[in-house]
Amino acid sequence: MTATATNDTVTASNDGKTLAFVRTDQIVMNDPDLTLRKVDKTGEYYKAIRDSIQKNGLLQAVSVRPLPTQPGKYAILEGLHRVTAWDELYGSSKPIPAMIQEATDEEAILHQVRANAVRNPTKLAEFGRQLSKYLSWNLDMTVEDLSK
Repeated sequence: MTATATNDTVTASNDGKTLAFVRTDQIVMNDPDLTLRKVDKTGEYYKAIRDSIQKNGLLQAVSVRPLPTQPGKYAILEGLHRVTAWDELYGSSKPIPAMIQEATDEEAILHQVRANAVRNPTKLAEFGRQLSKYLSWNLDMTVEDLSK
């Protein structure tokens, strides 16, 4: 692991991932091709996350990937509700802890599906839409391959 610090940034790297502080205006929150679901700011799940962040701070860094077509911008792999709540509470003035890692569109979709399988109730149609995209890129994939 390597770590560096400047006056306003601390980063640590391990296993191809970098922990850094990222402003929310650098994060593309609703990529229509890769977002599993939109955030319902009136829902109890969102309100609980927002209230927890306000009371306890962020307990788990979000995961993002660099956008090659938009230098300095990131797409969310995991943590859309946390980023949205953080942005509502602090705007882009207070950077959010983020684990930055490289990921293709395919890897991003799988990351989201795996992360959300154990979290906020995800509708079958939401999983189906993402899996359909993934399988369209991997036409020879079997059910066994998908389960790995």
